[in-house]
Amino acid sequence: MSKIIIADGQTDQVVDWISSDNIIDNKHIKSLENTLETFEFRTFGDKPFSEYLTKRNRIIIPDEDGEWVEFIIFEGAKFRDGTGTLLSEVYTRASYVSLKKAKVISPIKTEAISAENHVSNALSGTEWKVGTISFKGVRSLTLDNYTNPYAYIRKVASEFDLELHFRVEVGNYRVTKRYVDLTEKQEVWRGRTIEFGHDLLAIRRVEKTNDVVTALKGVGPEREDGTRLEVFVEDREALDRWGRNGLHLVDVYEPQSTDQNMTLDRLTTLTENELEKRVNAVIEYEANIADLEYVPVVWRIRKYALEIRSRLKI
Repeated sequence: MSKIIIADGQTDQVVDWISSDNIIDNKHIKSLENTLETFEFRTFGDKPFSEYLTKRNRIIIPDEDGEWVEFIIFEGAKFRDGTGTLLSEVYTRASYVSLKKAKVISPIKTEAISAENHVSNALSGTEWKVGTISFKGVRSLTLDNYTNPYAYIRKVASEFDLELHFRVEVGNYRVTKRYVDLTEKQEVWRGRTIEFGHDLLAIRRVEKTNDVVTALKGVGPEREDGTRLEVFVEDREALDRWGRNGLHLVDVYEPQSTDQNMTLDRLTTLTENELEKRVNAVIEYEANIADLEYVPVVWRIRKYALEIRSRLKI
């Protein structure tokens, strides 16, 4: 790994980078089967760049083809090793997964259009743009349920028998563009995986933001006439903390209820309650403590971030 670029999670501005001599271990996993991609690495916890390894900031690395790929920090841990050196472990997921929360797409049967048109429709209003799209005729697609741009373009890739790729461009110390490509399938992926182990007795502070949203679209149970109530609930303070360029992280919420007579007020209340659970990062503390028989005992506290801050004053 030549270097790791760190960009601000809200502004896309490059805030620092990690040189190769500060990267202790790293592992990049890319699955062509389900398009999921992760990157995790271990570095020093007391460097100038260390303060930026949190808060859903962006990690940008070159892939095997020389393209820049972008990840979002969803979990970070700091600990001291046996020599007392402060280290950081950072866990990230590909930023394109955020397309799941970019907007809600209603059920629809589309006209027979090209893969490029489908991707353009899916990405409309998001931060991602149509990249290189191989032409393989036209298809009409049916979206039976409420969905999101990520699921839509995955369906397009499957229906057109094409391979999904995501890439970003970096210039003038910021992420400037994000592209979705749909290309002819390759027989194999030429990437490599570097493994590293985790075998330490230490105290770890883990921050998890993968499930954070700032708004929810509540959808009620289907009524006898086939219609469903809908409500949009947002948290403006959460938007300030987690949003990007004023755009919400949004998801669909369907209460576990068969009440066909659910009122709009009831649906709103249930959706607000669910949103309250999901607007904060989860903070987890782990302490691996050897008991008198030298058997590791794990003590774990898991609370929402605001509860942790108020009770433990961190």
